[in-house]
Amino acid sequence: TGPDPHKTEVTPGDKTLVEVGDEITYEITWQNYDPEAADVVIRDPLDDGVDFVSADNGGVYDPSTHTVTWTFKADPNTDGAVSLTVLVNEKAKEAGIVYNQAFVKVGNHPEVATEIPENPLPGGLIVTKIVTGTAGDTEKEWHFRVELSDKTITGPYGGMTFAEGVAEFTLKHGQSLSATRLPDGVTYTVTEQEANQDGYTTRSTGDEGTIREGRFAEARFVNGKDRTPPPPTTPTGSTTPTGSTTPPTTPDDTPKTGDSGNLGLWLALLTVSLIGAAVMFVTQSGIGRKAGAKDRRGK
Repeated sequence: TGPDPHKTEVTPGDKTLVEVGDEITYEITWQNYDPEAADVVIRDPLDDGVDFVSADNGGVYDPSTHTVTWTFKADPNTDGAVSLTVLVNEKAKEAGIVYNQAFVKVGNHPEVATEIPENPLPGGLIVTKIVTGTAGDTEKEWHFRVELSDKTITGPYGGMTFAEGVAEFTLKHGQSLSATRLPDGVTYTVTEQEANQDGYTTRSTGDEGTIREGRFAEARFVNGKDRTPPPPTTPTGSTTPTGSTTPPTTPDDTPKTGDSGNLGLWLALLTVSLIGAAVMFVTQSGIGRKAGAKDRRGK
């Protein structure tokens, strides 16, 4: 008869749900039903959502493959168990659940895979604050309010403390705050008090939603603000100094080709000039005759 391995897990406080920071201990059993001694090899490739803590009975952890391996010789008709302890890390939030499966080979029998225990993470909410832009204040505190549909939720849930389903807190640029172990199906709304104020433009994602077991919802708020560029400067010498006046322009009354507006004026001036010349001629002629007559009488 071949081996019949199985695995059980023990979690803190006999919890089914686990969260980041919890330790999980897995136990793997083996059996050698053969009448002679047999080599036993047990491999346990660890989930990415856990970090290795320890292993008993000579288990060796290989960080390059993230695997724990036991190698030993089992007496005829014997059985036993080995165990290891892991720590749930931040990567577990991505999958929302921690899996584990080991592989046991006894003697010449085929390698057998153990059952796969599952440790889901409870639902949670993460609120993240980001400030961008040339005028964004990364030291400014931003005020947030999380409101849950279940008003009976009161007390600390991870990093948030609720009072009748409402939690209020502040975040700076690059900071996040998480609420853990929230009931499955609870809806939430996240608001930022300073959104779209003081010259900032606010963009948010995930500010409303539903909590699901094994998943972390994220509400992300990005506030951007840029400095207003100064007005463009005019090159030196291209502007008229303040207080200066532009000399009046003397109108050019010289008639030009096709300029019929000033033609009448020039004709009138020409006529007056001719008349004046004629009067002067007549006057000079009269004076000459009078002088001639006087000369003759004098003789």
